[in-house]
Amino acid sequence: IAFEQGDDVANAQERRSPSLWERAGKAAMGAVASSAGSIVAAKITGRKTRASPMASAAAAIAGTLGTALGGATVGRFARSILGNLMR
Repeated sequence: IAFEQGDDVANAQERRSPSLWERAGKAAMGAVASSAGSIVAAKITGRKTRASPMASAAAAIAGTLGTALGGATVGRFARSILGNLMR
């Protein structure tokens, strides 16, 4: 296979760290799962909840992108702003 594709392809290594979009997707999925868990727990105990899987996912994506592009402070700011706007 290396002969057919050339040395560049044969020596290519897999990416060691996930891409920005992979990290954002993973953060969103975790936020959705956590928010859904809060909703289920509230229904079981008979309490009301303001948890929103969509808002949690959007805030998680904003925080991940902000952190990757501008650092931790920008990430926290973006997560907070978007999370408050989605309420």
